[in-house]
Amino acid sequence: MSGKPGSAVALLRTHPIWQDAQDSAAKTVAAASKIEATRPGQLFVREGQPAEHVHLLIEGVARAFYVETKSRPQTTVTLLRAPSVIGDLACILRGAYTASVEALLDSTSLVIPAGVYFAALHQSPTSCLRQYFDLAERFGGAVANEKVAYSASLNERVVGVLAAYAREMGEVRPDGIRITASLTQDDLAVQTGASRRTVVRSLAVLYEAGVLRRVGRQYEVTSIEALLAAAKGAPDMAHRTKHKTWIEELRQRS
Repeated sequence: MSGKPGSAVALLRTHPIWQDAQDSAAKTVAAASKIEATRPGQLFVREGQPAEHVHLLIEGVARAFYVETKSRPQTTVTLLRAPSVIGDLACILRGAYTASVEALLDSTSLVIPAGVYFAALHQSPTSCLRQYFDLAERFGGAVANEKVAYSASLNERVVGVLAAYAREMGEVRPDGIRITASLTQDDLAVQTGASRRTVVRSLAVLYEAGVLRRVGRQYEVTSIEALLAAAKGAPDMAHRTKHKTWIEELRQRS
């Protein structure tokens, strides 16, 4: 393990899935964890790589995407803001990672062997329930995005990517939300599987509608709601963690 066990336990306790875990389970996970710092552009996992580790994203923002092949362009699947989980579904299935995940910001994660991770979940019912809710949310979002990937227009895909960046990497200002990430027309073309020319045409529609503007080298949206309204079929590619409210509700009932 990289770093002191105590520091790994402290990091683990900051993640909603593990914040109320039993001490024995938390110590088991921490003892097997590697604390990993990931720079923008570096990968957490690579599509097709054997799924052997679960990555708990403690700090930062990541982008999950399908790599380009002869029959498929590169496509952004979702954006993940910490706290989140990477690679757990593939590990459950004991297969390969189904998408690549790269850091968009300087990120910190705990890398845990899959066998240790799931054994520790077995020891902590609260963590197991939170993991279940989190996985269900991400799976539901992935299904919706998969449908959009095949049926949405280019404009809807561009809006979906812009909305995700605004939600996860946006800075609220008096006149809108500034996307602080370095996001170019070429980036949008790559992430939506389109040509730069068609992306330019799509952006022109959004400029004309008044929901998007260019400020220096950055994009600014009037609001996420207005942007999504400009393309009603646009996907919500940002993972929103809601399982904490379920835990609180269950506690109130007990």
